[in-house]
Amino acid sequence: MSQRPHILITDDDPIMREMLDAVLSDDFDVSVAAGGNECLQIANEQKIDLVLMDVDMPTPDGYETCHYLKEDPSTAEIPVIFLSARSTIEERLKGYEAGGDDYIIKPYQPDELKAKISVLLVQASRQKELAGQVNDVMDAAMASANLYGEVGVVLDFMKQANLSSSYQGVADALFQALTRFEFEGCLRLRGHNGVISTTGPTPTSALEDSILNHVQTSGSSLGLQTLGTNTVFNYGNVMLLVRNLLPESHPSHIDQEEAQRHGRARDNIAMLAEAASARVKSIDAETKALGADQQQLLVDLTRDALLDLNAEQRVHREKIHMVLKDLVTDIDALLISLGLTEAQEEALLDAVHRSINQTMAIFDEGDKIEDRLHQVIAKLKGQS
Repeated sequence: MSQRPHILITDDDPIMREMLDAVLSDDFDVSVAAGGNECLQIANEQKIDLVLMDVDMPTPDGYETCHYLKEDPSTAEIPVIFLSARSTIEERLKGYEAGGDDYIIKPYQPDELKAKISVLLVQASRQKELAGQVNDVMDAAMASANLYGEVGVVLDFMKQANLSSSYQGVADALFQALTRFEFEGCLRLRGHNGVISTTGPTPTSALEDSILNHVQTSGSSLGLQTLGTNTVFNYGNVMLLVRNLLPESHPSHIDQEEAQRHGRARDNIAMLAEAASARVKSIDAETKALGADQQQLLVDLTRDALLDLNAEQRVHREKIHMVLKDLVTDIDALLISLGLTEAQEEALLDAVHRSINQTMAIFDEGDKIEDRLHQVIAKLKGQS
């Protein structure tokens, strides 16, 4: 295949076209157009490196045709040299305003024409090369800016999630980050404190629940899973379904920059989901620790209450002993003054002693209760 520059001659005069073709064909590949419309058509259909344009042509004339070329992004970079018998400064200004790169007065010198074509081709090549370098630099700069911005989103999520003491707080922070990445989806968090399923502002729909249930019960391995146009990030206690996130093996027609954005988003969202999973586990551990503290507090309060109760029981028992002792003494004193028969006195004393013995038996049962109470207190001391 020829690597020579491709020149498009545009002139409504067939003789001029043949003359220019003869002059240029030894050094360049040449195509010809009989008017502006044909020039535009060929420029859009073929790879043209430079256009030689006559000015005096039927509508569109050379200036208009050049203007149309420069307006079209696909042909805007093609250099245009005007060939015209018009030599005034006004005409040259028209050529400049239309976007022309040079203006040669007819009749032209073949060597001058070829020299100017060569200069413009070299300049155009350098401009393309520089433009490519600038684009590369700009792409790298934009990628770096995007990367730092995306890292900032992840760091913001980490901060908010660590400040959250509930599953809902973690979910809210996750959806805020997801929105900043320009994606949406649904989320399920599971732990010791229960389960929440949400899309961010609202609970999940029945369809979303069914999809999450499918992932949960299908025995899928942890990590990333593609479901149609959706991607599931499954970390056991965290399942995040993201809509319209390109998989790694995306179609070839996808714009490269967009594919790179989705690739970075996929990695960052995976970090978000994994961090959310870790935070849910931390919240569970904090809740468990808080429950243990509360349980220990209850044990301590129970032990102290039982110790107080045991002390009060001892005091109460001593008081009852004193009351019974006083009762026997008072009864002996009364028997002397009552003038009862001996049989009556014995019957009364038997009744009193029987009651006292019954009371003491109750105290003996109390001793057993006290022993059990001491055992409970000892166990509670062992747990403190």
